Amino acid sequence: MALKKSELYSSLWSSYDELRGGMDASQYKDYVLVLLFIKYVSDKYAGVPYAPITIPPGSSFKDMVALKGKPDIGDQLNKKIIGPLANANKLSDMPDFNEPSKLGSGKEMVERLTNLIAIFENKALDFSKNRAAFIACMNTHFAAWRQESAKRLRKLEPGFHPKQMIADLSEDLLAHYTGQPLIDKYDVYQHLMDYWAETMQDDCYFIAADGWKAETYRVIEKDKKGNEKDKGWACDLVPKSLIVARYFAKEQAASDQLASELEGVTARITELEEEHGGEDEAFAENADTRADAVEGKIGKVTVARVRDRINEIKADKDAKDEAAVLNDWLTFNGEETDLKKRIKEEEAALDAQAYAKYSKLTEFETKTLVVDDKWLAALDAAIHGEMDRISQALTQRVKELAETL
Repeated sequence: MALKKSELYSSLWSSYDELRGGMDASQYKDYVLVLLFIKYVSDKYAGVPYAPITIPPGSSFKDMVALKGKPDIGDQLNKKIIGPLANANKLSDMPDFNEPSKLGSGKEMVERLTNLIAIFENKALDFSKNRAAFIACMNTHFAAWRQESAKRLRKLEPGFHPKQMIADLSEDLLAHYTGQPLIDKYDVYQHLMDYWAETMQDDCYFIAADGWKAETYRVIEKDKKGNEKDKGWACDLVPKSLIVARYFAKEQAASDQLASELEGVTARITELEEEHGGEDEAFAENADTRADAVEGKIGKVTVARVRDRINEIKADKDAKDEAAVLNDWLTFNGEETDLKKRIKEEEAALDAQAYAKYSKLTEFETKTLVVDDKWLAALDAAIHGEMDRISQALTQRVKELAETL
């Protein structure tokens, strides 16, 4: 259910009444709107990765509710809620919730802040449901348009007119999003036209001329001397990534796992080199000059240099720690080399599998890859991005509310 303005305003006035008497009327908003802001962003973004507003652990509205009735509620609100939120999002001029001259002292402050928080616990102020309802509505709305458009696009045959097709498609999109809440139909239309100019137009002219043919070609580049070099293969209509995602996802996941392991091992090698690269440290011998060693510039660490150093100090009882570091480096280096080899082999095998798949594609499969996995998937992502933009704009409006009330 959509949040009614009357319910929001009612909560705001109730909070003003709770604060009246302790401060100037002009100061009400400093406290009320901060509480509204915390409630709003907590409902929408608590636990959401890559959200436009960061909610530090322990600083959500739920955590604020847990402080109700505490004898030191004002101090705890400052330290656990307001401070972390302000620091995480670079917010300034936040009010002091432990100010006796405005909120009273002792029992009076506890009751006032507890009652103020309780006002914003009103179930009618559940912003998360509003966002969820909006997103669900838009998802359903796009899915319906996507289904109908997919049917039309799969019927395209050689000889069709791309300009007429995009004109009809865009008109349908505008009609479909007319009257939808919050989202502007012309913003959605612009996403379609941007994708048309970027990718879909070339695809449609290709299909109009040659049909649904996913044909690969060799990528040949010339070096500075004019010599040609084979850089692999490609397919413009159905890129390799679509083939891999639909038919070889398991193999790609295995390759990605190896890449993740390689990143971890490489990080450990770098950490060792940086930690033990100063003067008289394990990798000091790799420095090009003594001055570089003093400054921690260790130069390129190589297997040969490390092994030579191990041989030099193997009889030195005082160099056991250094030897341990160097041996760790050799171990990680070996793991890194092995992982690079395995990744190269996995990528070569995956490349061969994907390349071989093109000659086996049916027209139906090609249409599915182009229409569903490429065109409509790209539009889906763009429209979801538009919904995220709207959500962020609403958050900004809550921030700006303090300047307008």
